[in-house]
Amino acid sequence: MAVSFEVEGTRTSEYLFLPEHIEVPSELNGRHELPPIYDLVESILAHGQLQPITIRKAAGRPILVAGFSRWRAVTHINANQMAPKSLALRCSYTQMTEKQAFLANIEENRVRNATTPMDDAYNIQRLINVYQMTEAEAAEAYRTSPSWIHGRLALLQLSPEAETAVRSGRAPLSAAKEIAKLSKDGQSKVLAKPGKITKADVKREVPIPNRFASKPSLNYALAVLLAECAVQPDVMVYEIHKDTIRAVRDAMTT
Repeated sequence: MAVSFEVEGTRTSEYLFLPEHIEVPSELNGRHELPPIYDLVESILAHGQLQPITIRKAAGRPILVAGFSRWRAVTHINANQMAPKSLALRCSYTQMTEKQAFLANIEENRVRNATTPMDDAYNIQRLINVYQMTEAEAAEAYRTSPSWIHGRLALLQLSPEAETAVRSGRAPLSAAKEIAKLSKDGQSKVLAKPGKITKADVKREVPIPNRFASKPSLNYALAVLLAECAVQPDVMVYEIHKDTIRAVRDAMTT
């Protein structure tokens, strides 16, 4: 039923879809660790879905853009028959590409539920490797500094065991950044320490060598990168020389 108001406005329509009819690409969720949904389930059961999820269309199917937790909550309610009948999701349609959808989801996570440092690292990697964004463009998308982007990308050098320590909180971000500079053997040595790992623990257990000792090779690497940047796009240079770029970055921050 249409309702009239005393001020000017625009009426829009929403779609209703059962959760199973909405495609949910897990790689676009932006999270490796899903936040709890218990409170959200209780809220939907008590008050209904207060905010629609956002969907786009691809190959005639609704694709989830934003609202992964709401989708999970309603899926949980229906699977456990917690409502008198299966609930359909309120959906707001938007026209956008996969890249735009991924950026929109990053923004929603940034505002609603903070992602973990490891999630940030993998999301930034996807922006660069899949969507061919530069690190500067990624920094703009995250509304942060290039140094913050560098710090998150450095975490990709962590071993799976070190990643687990970061995700569990056993190794805080300050320690993780130092662990990422080590070889895999060095990381294993640090992680063998029981209990919480601090930045001081990392430096005490495995002293990080001064990479400026090999300055001639560092200068040579910089010269190669600068020459490549003069004739090729930044993304191409990154893809070809990303190991060199990481080594130079590590040397300059040690």
